[in-house]
Amino acid sequence: MHEGGAGQDGQEYSWSSGWPKDYRDPGDAGPLAVVSGATRIVFSCGDGRLVSLTDPRFQGDLLKFGAISAEPFRIVALDDAHHRCELVPAQVAGIQQEPGPAAGRAGSRPGCGALFFRHAGCRVAQGSAVPAGLAVPADSDASAEFLVPVEVNWSVRAGGPGEFLWRIRLHNHTTSLRLVEVVFPLLKGLSLGPDYRDDVLVYPHHAGELTVNPVREYSSPRFEGFSRAASVRQGGQWVREIPYCGLASMQWLDYFDPAGGLYFASHDKEFGLTGVIVYTGGEANPWLGFGFRKYVDVAAGGQWASEPFVLAVHNGDWREGARKYRAWIDPYLEIRPVAGDLALESALAPHYNFKTAKGISHRFRDIPKLFERARAEGIRHFMIAGWNRGGFDHDYPEYHPDMELGSCLDLERGCDYVESHGGMVTFYINARIFDTGSDFFKPLGEEWAAKDHTGAWTRESYGGPRVFAVMCPGAPGWRRHLVSTAVWLAKNYHARGIYLDQLGSATPLPCYDGSHGHAGIAGFNEGYVRLLEEVTQAVRQVRPDAFFLIENCGDLYSPYVYANLAWNGEFYDEFFDLYKYTFPEFVLVNMVNPRQIQDPAVGIPWFRRDLRRAMLLGSVFWIELSERFEGAYAPLLEELRLALRFREALAPYLAKARFVATDELPDVPTVWDREPDGPVTATNWILHNPPGRLVIAANGTGRAATLRLCLGAGCAGRRVTVRRLRLGGVWEEPQPHNVTSEGDLTFHLGPEPFAAFCVRWEE
Repeated sequence: MHEGGAGQDGQEYSWSSGWPKDYRDPGDAGPLAVVSGATRIVFSCGDGRLVSLTDPRFQGDLLKFGAISAEPFRIVALDDAHHRCELVPAQVAGIQQEPGPAAGRAGSRPGCGALFFRHAGCRVAQGSAVPAGLAVPADSDASAEFLVPVEVNWSVRAGGPGEFLWRIRLHNHTTSLRLVEVVFPLLKGLSLGPDYRDDVLVYPHHAGELTVNPVREYSSPRFEGFSRAASVRQGGQWVREIPYCGLASMQWLDYFDPAGGLYFASHDKEFGLTGVIVYTGGEANPWLGFGFRKYVDVAAGGQWASEPFVLAVHNGDWREGARKYRAWIDPYLEIRPVAGDLALESALAPHYNFKTAKGISHRFRDIPKLFERARAEGIRHFMIAGWNRGGFDHDYPEYHPDMELGSCLDLERGCDYVESHGGMVTFYINARIFDTGSDFFKPLGEEWAAKDHTGAWTRESYGGPRVFAVMCPGAPGWRRHLVSTAVWLAKNYHARGIYLDQLGSATPLPCYDGSHGHAGIAGFNEGYVRLLEEVTQAVRQVRPDAFFLIENCGDLYSPYVYANLAWNGEFYDEFFDLYKYTFPEFVLVNMVNPRQIQDPAVGIPWFRRDLRRAMLLGSVFWIELSERFEGAYAPLLEELRLALRFREALAPYLAKARFVATDELPDVPTVWDREPDGPVTATNWILHNPPGRLVIAANGTGRAATLRLCLGAGCAGRRVTVRRLRLGGVWEEPQPHNVTSEGDLTFHLGPEPFAAFCVRWEE
């Protein structure tokens, strides 16, 4: 993202990146505007609040609820007694502005190219305790009556057309406070058009969510009851916050309606722990708001400056936001498509039930039989969990074979059988938690645990009696233990894959334990990156073809792994297209077992929905060949077999294709209906060497249908060949076709649930 853009005359302009040396007293200055292209943001010079946000793409002001417009930032500080207090800005003490590229020209709308605010100090937020150790004036009996000497400068600068870059800088002039969190920019009161009910929000919860009418949904009981990522009612509003990089896989969101959208992102190349926040007033006050929480560590006398935050108005839907974010992050990630035999994998068979809290289902001597069952279905990837001492979700990180399941030699022989018969073995280990009941927690786990501002560690449980502590990946001893375990498994138990559970899924935490060696408190993400680098280097010295999988995803972590197991934990709003479109190179693994739903009338449609999504996204199938396919669900196994053969036939094409979602498919809704008996849906993939397209279609109607691919005017009249893939995995011979004068191709679908078409240009 450049700090500049194109002016109204189309010429490029740029800005200095520094802060002004001098500010002028705002005095009685009225509101001031920053203008970028046709988009205009207006601020109050008295307190810095957002006054207006307008763009001709939308009807009226996007700040439709100006009365609840928020202060531009909030700061969390710790005092000498380790108590938290919240600071809000005092009145603006100084402003400065830079002219816009078109300022003063005939017909131009007056406004700045950049606007700077200076707050000489902050005030204690209403309801927050006065920090211990502050010199409170004797005549002040209310926390809001005195100035806390934390100086804050922030700016908004025009970027490309419709784009604004925000920055903030803190100077801690206190002698006793430690600044640890900053929420900025804080925008509340937004609504896109005349009817909030057609607004849509995409949110980077794991591989993505898409919520129609987020005002209603985020204030509903179903989101208040969401595990880990719930909306929380605070006074007259609801707040939903997920931290990056874990619950939030990326640092951006997009809010759009039929007229256009808003892209809101943190373009922070430091990739530190960051909260991605959404606010709403609910249907009684139908507005949305957004903010980012940065975890900082500014000691008394210190200072900190942010990387840019971006607010951009765009035409279109969530795909515009995805393209913006990918263009920004590309220089910072080394992204390579999965290659070799892994690129051709279509499924894996996980086995979590060797030993669980319910008891023992399998022993190590059963591994050959279990593998042969998977191989009979065409699955060679064998994943084993619940193999460790105590079984699944017990005694972590004591990763030693459980004696009740068999000997170490029994485990080695079982895994040797898999590998010697053409399979590959992946072992489960948890990369995040330590069982507090372990004999080793006191001497090791307490040292490695992530600590909060009081020095306490975080406790978690997962439905059983065991209590776990969250470990800090910045602790070298914890990383060393995980790396050693992975090397040992590769060396002695034929492990080609290591599944690092929870690494991209569970909540990342700030850690205040300075003995771990991480800089500041926001190093959780950096610690996991170091773990992935260290475990990759160490295991591949033993086994060069080794690979890694993680639970869920994060843009920082995915470049290091073969695949990401994507799920959100609830049955609604999952929209994995968001992550796949932004990062088509990253492989997703999706569960396609029957869900554990007692009523088959409910469970069978969910199975077909999950299978449909996995197919359209080109995901690897996660198939538990167990009691999931018994009773009323037994007939689904044949449906799965046909679909898996279809997926296997697609694999050589998917290995060389780039997912572009519904691009070039004008009749397929961008927010496609994923219900199993819904209309025809499809995804488009760009093929290279030779060029072409791959279209994967799902037909839930049970009837013949058509599907149109619009290649554009540049392809009008061209000769192409179209090869069709039938359900069951049979490719037909290529057939010649002519692209219409409008640039279209029409595919005819039968009533079967899946079809695919490979389009190649004729020379």
